[in-house]
Amino acid sequence: MGINTYDGPNGNYKGNVDGSYPYGVFARKDGYIDIGQNTWVKEEHFNVR
Repeated sequence: MGINTYDGPNGNYKGNVDGSYPYGVFARKDGYIDIGQNTWVKEEHFNVR
């Protein structure tokens, strides 16, 4: 279980993260955020501060 990760906004499924770790945000695009190493997650699952 966890939050799905993708290789880009609306991209291919890569795996998942549990969401309990504070991630850095490297980019935001089309409702997705890049948490590093070309790993994108839907922004709706995170509290971006």
